Amino acid sequence: MLISNLGVGPVSREVIRAVYAASDFFSCPLMLICSRNQVDYDRGYVVSTSELRAWTTGLMVTYPTAKVILCRDHGGPGFRADERINLLEPVQETFRHDLLNGFTLFHIDLCRYPVSEEKRLEATCGLMVDILRQAKDLGLEVGFEIGTDENTGEPDTDEKVLRRRLHRVKEVRCPLFYVVRTGTLVHGLRNKSTELPEAARRMAKVVHDGGVLVKEHNADLMPMSDILARQGIIHAMNIAPQMGMVQTSVVLQAALIVGVDVTSFQDRVYAGDLWHKWLAPHQANLWSCALAAGHYYYQSFAYQHLVDRLAKELDIKTKIHEALVSVIGHYLRGYGRTHDGL
Repeated sequence: MLISNLGVGPVSREVIRAVYAASDFFSCPLMLICSRNQVDYDRGYVVSTSELRAWTTGLMVTYPTAKVILCRDHGGPGFRADERINLLEPVQETFRHDLLNGFTLFHIDLCRYPVSEEKRLEATCGLMVDILRQAKDLGLEVGFEIGTDENTGEPDTDEKVLRRRLHRVKEVRCPLFYVVRTGTLVHGLRNKSTELPEAARRMAKVVHDGGVLVKEHNADLMPMSDILARQGIIHAMNIAPQMGMVQTSVVLQAALIVGVDVTSFQDRVYAGDLWHKWLAPHQANLWSCALAAGHYYYQSFAYQHLVDRLAKELDIKTKIHEALVSVIGHYLRGYGRTHDGL
């Protein structure tokens, strides 16, 4: 199966295009890691699953050498705001539509499933079996990413639990990746910690020794020195909120340059309250809330009107695109940029 070092969350249509463009330009495979809020079979604040398939098919015409793996990120109950957390059926429906629309890497994450550790592990294996059965019927090769802990910003330390989980899931299928919590956590327009602690190194070794690759989530806003320090330890990392921050910052900066009012967009984001996920109340103002949570409102009239006004003054679409590709390039350079396998 095609392997990549970087997963990018599709927080906007512009990010999706940038992923395909970067893969084409850098000749490097990338993972498009879709959360159930961003992309799902019946809705998504970016697109639906079928809309994503149709749109990415068109992008392959524009970027013919792109190698992009469609991935389900955080596939588990509780990762959609509009569902009950004690049901697996909606998650199974998500996976079914994913398989029908070309997804091949599945992150099974049951950290919000309110059952015991043992039942959560058995449910994980059950979902793996179900995906493998459907994939066989469709003639698809699929892989798994396993990770079943809520990210609190603290690194994993329990090697015994890790070994037990790895042993159990490998009875079904050896996963491609296992997610190790390293202490990274995006909050307040910064990453809590990007240095790799010794505990994470020990946990990564357990994963390595089990024949599985290590994945790190919340790798946003990471300096090159810390990316380089992960070589040989962390095989792949995910970024997402950083892409939204960068896109919004480009738009806001352009508006400041050409004198376009951004108040309507800022007010829309602030009133929407989704900034609470990223900012403490004392950190919140119109500018910080727009940077942290603006990506949830790219489909709003306020954002579309703002971008339309900017387009009359400058090439805002190109500025956004170049900035997003630059973020991806930053991480790929840390991994050798032309890497196409591990």
